[in-house]
Amino acid sequence: MKNNIQIGKQYIFVFFLVFLIGLVISTTFYKNFEKPLAMLKARIEKIKQGDFSSRVCILGNDDFGELGAIFNDMTSSIDSQTKKIQEIQNSVIEGMAIMVESRDNSTGGHIKRTSDCVRIFVNSLKNTEPYKKYSDSFYQSVVRAAPMHDLGKIAVDDAVLRKPGKFTDEEYEKMKAHSKEGARIVEEVIKPVENEEFKKIAINIAHFHHEKWNGQGYPEKLSGNQIPFEARIMALADVFDALVSKRCYKDSFSYDKAFQIIEESLGSHFDPELGKIFIQCRPQLEELYNTYQAE
Repeated sequence: MKNNIQIGKQYIFVFFLVFLIGLVISTTFYKNFEKPLAMLKARIEKIKQGDFSSRVCILGNDDFGELGAIFNDMTSSIDSQTKKIQEIQNSVIEGMAIMVESRDNSTGGHIKRTSDCVRIFVNSLKNTEPYKKYSDSFYQSVVRAAPMHDLGKIAVDDAVLRKPGKFTDEEYEKMKAHSKEGARIVEEVIKPVENEEFKKIAINIAHFHHEKWNGQGYPEKLSGNQIPFEARIMALADVFDALVSKRCYKDSFSYDKAFQIIEESLGSHFDPELGKIFIQCRPQLEELYNTYQAE
């Protein structure tokens, strides 16, 4: 009996020894293999989402340390090349938008002003609840797509587009077609672009920036949250620029009058909550337009 007890103790000791060795091996494996692999996987997922700023931090002179360094170099290279491609795309897009705008007697500088206006607006939205939930890449895409919002005007006849006075009902219907046509053109222009998020945002901005919160806009008569968020952003910038800029059929309105009109249109023309944030951007917007007027 004593021998059996002694043997049992030895087995228990051996069991715990093996258990401890296994625990040490598992911990070492996690530290040296599983954890670095998990880090790499997480960073790859971010890259798939378009975040090329992500880097891995794997310390050591082993194979994983070398792999981490190679991964970071590769990511930096992709980030640099992607930015160059985006710059080229932006230049082409802006060039096309300016070309289209040059046909319109009444909107000189509209593309640049509305793009800068959108940039100010989204910088405010990024820091405001509940709009913080949208990613940086989303907001960057909105800013990049803003110059494309009126590309559809290329399909509008000169007799309508360049008319110096107000439109007849028939002419207005022809002008309204530019939003749907713009969505088609934008889709063709950016077809080779792999970023699906940017494609969707650019098409929505061109297509729906004349929709109204109350459903009385065009071309689809969408209402409320049916209107894509990015199009609601563009609508505010587009109308604001039209109000404070001189057109062949109207003089420019004062800032007070422009913001009064926008405030009175919250809940009818514009998203009421989004419009409140836009109005809070008034100091930055006035500074921007004062700069334009001084040029």
